[in-house]
Amino acid sequence: MKRDRLLWLAIILILGLFIYFGLERYASILKKEDLEEAKKIEKIEKKRNTINNLQSSKLFGIKLGDSPISLLFQLKNLASSYGNLDKIIEPSGLLKGTKFNFFTVGNFTVLLNDYIDEEGMQSQVKYCEDLYDKIGKQKNEYSCLKPIQKNKDFSKYYIKYHPYGDMKISSIFASLNKEYKNFNSCVKDLRPYVNVIVKRIKKDNPDKNIIIEDNFYPTENGEWNFPQVIFKYKGDETYHDDIWVLTIKGYCNDPIHKESFIEIEVPAFVPNYKEWSKVMKELNDKKELDLKNDFNKNASDKKFKIEKKGLQE
Repeated sequence: MKRDRLLWLAIILILGLFIYFGLERYASILKKEDLEEAKKIEKIEKKRNTINNLQSSKLFGIKLGDSPISLLFQLKNLASSYGNLDKIIEPSGLLKGTKFNFFTVGNFTVLLNDYIDEEGMQSQVKYCEDLYDKIGKQKNEYSCLKPIQKNKDFSKYYIKYHPYGDMKISSIFASLNKEYKNFNSCVKDLRPYVNVIVKRIKKDNPDKNIIIEDNFYPTENGEWNFPQVIFKYKGDETYHDDIWVLTIKGYCNDPIHKESFIEIEVPAFVPNYKEWSKVMKELNDKKELDLKNDFNKNASDKKFKIEKKGLQE
């Protein structure tokens, strides 16, 4: 009887050890899976943050992805209110002064110089500085900036935007305040500014998964190409292809303006062909309707006297 009891105790002990080590092994597997999942999530978050940071890059103090409406309100020193919308937006929903297909097809462009109120912006800077002094808060060089930081080497400033949805700024560009000669000289003139922009973006985005393709150089038959620096995010096991996030581009082949332009653009914010076509169709349909209504109004106006004999019988 005693021997049986000892045997059962041994069996229970052995079973207990098996269960214990089995649970330990299971817990270890779960822990490993949790760690792998946590690393995966951390990697995805890091990727998302880096892409968002690249897509929020600035040029001349203007941020990509921001609202163009808010920017134009600030440039004109207007309160962001519904009552002021007609000073910024046309009845069609587009921003006033919008140029279609400026340089390339499928974009909506606004010349910012037409909106800039230097005195108004300066008064806002003064108000901001006085407010800091009043509340006794320490300000730095970035505390009270104008909505656009002009560079004396550039003369005209533009933005491109996506006209519907969130209406984001997709591109910021400007013309170099220097005589345009030819494609190669344009590329050489723009290159030092590209170097400064690239250096700043790299500093703000130290992620090692960023791939930089630098093709901003003079080339043979270069007038058929855009000199550009492309920022991509390295592909992974889920998305094998590298993601094209940001482009710094030079326009050096414009026979009309004869100017050198530098641009920073987020391809993902640019309207695709389907979206662009829809916008243009809506605009054309509205123009056709307005033309028809104006024609009918003028045709039926009483001031037009015609001979009706033979027409009514």
